[in-house]
Amino acid sequence: MKLRSLRVENILGIREITIDFRTPITMILGKNGSAKSSTAESVRLALTGQSPRVQHLKDYHQLVHRGAQAANIELRVDDQTIAVSITAAGKVIDSAKGRETPAALEHILNPRRFANALEPKDRRAFLFGLLGLDLSADAIKARLLARACDATKVETMAPMFRAGFEHAAKHAASEATQAKGGFRAITQETWGSTKGATWRAPVPTFTGEQAAELHALDGSIASAEAELGEANKRLGEAELAQRQEASRRQELAHLRSIASKLDEHTKLHEKTSSELKAYEDALTQAREKAGVVPPPKPRLLPCPECGAALCMERNGSLAPYPTLPADPARDADAAAAIPGLEKSIETMRVVVARHARARDDAQVQAENVKRLEAREPSSVSDPQPIRDTVATLQTSIATMRKRQAELKEAQRKLDEADEKTKAARQHHADVLAWDAIAKALSPDGIPAEILSEALGPVNKRLAQSAADTGWPCVTIATDMAIRVGETPYDLCAESEQYRADVMIAEAISYLSGLKFLVADRADVLDELGMRQMIRWAEILGTEGEVETFILLATTPEDYQPGTPDGVIPANVQVVRLDRGRVVWSREREAA
Repeated sequence: MKLRSLRVENILGIREITIDFRTPITMILGKNGSAKSSTAESVRLALTGQSPRVQHLKDYHQLVHRGAQAANIELRVDDQTIAVSITAAGKVIDSAKGRETPAALEHILNPRRFANALEPKDRRAFLFGLLGLDLSADAIKARLLARACDATKVETMAPMFRAGFEHAAKHAASEATQAKGGFRAITQETWGSTKGATWRAPVPTFTGEQAAELHALDGSIASAEAELGEANKRLGEAELAQRQEASRRQELAHLRSIASKLDEHTKLHEKTSSELKAYEDALTQAREKAGVVPPPKPRLLPCPECGAALCMERNGSLAPYPTLPADPARDADAAAAIPGLEKSIETMRVVVARHARARDDAQVQAENVKRLEAREPSSVSDPQPIRDTVATLQTSIATMRKRQAELKEAQRKLDEADEKTKAARQHHADVLAWDAIAKALSPDGIPAEILSEALGPVNKRLAQSAADTGWPCVTIATDMAIRVGETPYDLCAESEQYRADVMIAEAISYLSGLKFLVADRADVLDELGMRQMIRWAEILGTEGEVETFILLATTPEDYQPGTPDGVIPANVQVVRLDRGRVVWSREREAA
């Protein structure tokens, strides 16, 4: 998402500002009350149609600057222009009314949202959507069936999957509780896993032949089911072997894709190394032209009697500050260029290192490709004969169960005890089946399985940001707990939480493809943290991983954070606000 220009009139603390976003990184500076937050909120209002300061549309008139007749926002983003107008009477005209706002945009515009406004279940749901993971009813059904859950019960659960895992898991647990109640109603005993599998009602008088046949059927069915269980196990192993071989081929294709970029990364490394060398040569030449830089001027004190400039000698006495003759050999322009060249060299070294890592990774994966290609494919048996065996056993078991049912039905009135036993065992089977589904749908089951697929890309991106900034690595665990280094997020200091929030927002921006970031209140960082933030923003912009990065900070009127000498890199746009207007920008000064 590339912001091209912003024009705001009479919104909150803004009187009139116009900003052309000429570079990927823009710093907006100013004292407290200069309308920096109003600027960020104007961008939010244009992009989302909503303001964080008012909850209801009828209150939007409160956003109009006091005394003004109307407020206007015009934001050019990518290839479209969004215009929002609010009258003092509260009428809102929005050119993008009805817009569909990406869920990721809320987290980008408010980096604290993910860690501070969402419950763990909401974080989980957001990440599922961010990564585009398949949470359809069919996908969840397939995962349950892969865990050998009862197919009939899974089918009845399908409509509930739309309400989420928590709702579906509660329903399955409720069904299991009802099945336990059914067992108790028949047996007058509390259900237990062992009791449910072994309980039998007292058996009344029954003919020997029938009892013998029924007993034989029980044994035959148990034997056949055991054989069926073994066949299903072998079938599972055969199908697993097929999947593993498919996974090997998929991994090989993935590694080949990475290895194929070896030449590209090698050339990029050579190109950026050459550019770095050019910067280093330019710096050497600038230093030679600049000559010896005179020592820093000491702090001067005025003489209380005559006002002459005095400086302190080593012995503590005051003496007139000597006037040094100008060094004719010193090139002032070359000296002025040195800080910018040093900053460019620092940035290019990071870029060169990144391309070196990418090149080395491609080289490693090329070796892994050779290793995998040399490895013999796993022996994979055709599972079809096993499926045929399973079908035969199922048919045989079905035939035996049919005969068993006929015997029980014939003796139903005389053999009510067996009916009770059968009903109790059915309830027992229902308990186990529903309990298996409830566990599969619990946070530690399928949601954790899907979440691990979502957390991989997020934590990988957070690790990259930590490497680029030098900040502690932020990680998100499967229980949605956030840690900064080894410290839980909630126990971190304000500046540590701020850095974590911005890194998470950047990961969301990158993975969503928006490539847009707003970081307000950057003044919570110290000087080193601010330099690291600006260097990180430069890297993101240089690599095309962010198209617009807006950094807002409260600063004194003449203060420019970023480097020890107060110089902000040339490729970072700087705008200073005061009392709701743009009072200075680097572009204006250059003009």
